[in-house]
Amino acid sequence: MNVEKSDAGSGERRKRGHLSLVAAGALLTIIGASLLVGGVAVLYFNQEADRDGFVLSNTYDVRSPAYAFVIQTDFSNIPSYLRWLNPGVQSEWVVSGVNQSQELFVGYARYDDALNYEYDSGVMFETPSDYHYETGPYYVQFDVDQTIVNGLNAPGNPSQEAFWLQSSDSKGPTVVYWNGNRSASTMTWKPGEYALVIMNPDGSRNVQAEIQMGFRVTILSWLPTLLLPLGVVLVAAGALLMRRNRG
Repeated sequence: MNVEKSDAGSGERRKRGHLSLVAAGALLTIIGASLLVGGVAVLYFNQEADRDGFVLSNTYDVRSPAYAFVIQTDFSNIPSYLRWLNPGVQSEWVVSGVNQSQELFVGYARYDDALNYEYDSGVMFETPSDYHYETGPYYVQFDVDQTIVNGLNAPGNPSQEAFWLQSSDSKGPTVVYWNGNRSASTMTWKPGEYALVIMNPDGSRNVQAEIQMGFRVTILSWLPTLLLPLGVVLVAAGALLMRRNRG
């Protein structure tokens, strides 16, 4: 009789052990499936970004009667969760002419240097008195509410100035990273530290251009390569556990 009770107890423990393993397998399968769904979702939404992983805003049309259009950086609308990801958040300006044959000078400088260039020479330039943007991992909206024109004088050749952190004198889109170069384009969260300056290459009046802002959350570009394989492994492990302990 004792032997029968011992066998019954042992069988009960084995049964509980099998059930525990089946539950563990089900849990691994659920977690793995969730990771797969998340990886596929991130992969899908990553299609909204360009080939460098930047999500671009709507286009703002510059139609300025002045010799230069100047816009300063402003981080006030960055959501707190994106600030938490810093330095994994990067940013850019994309400046294009209104047609493919148009040539533009695009300069990027410290804000104080740009203002000294404009104000000390009395150069006529236009700048937003107020602009704002909204951004998320896959969304950027950029709006300029109002601009003001300062100065009267004509500038010299902008490409001859030495204070530019980054500059381009060419046709086609020009990409400027907010800290002056691609490897250092992470945000510093200091409003007004840098300025984007758009001019005609010969320094003439009537600047016409198209501006977009771009943001990139770097973790999103490689997250699917982590989530998808890990999800497959967990689903396979969970299915194996449940199969082996099903009986």
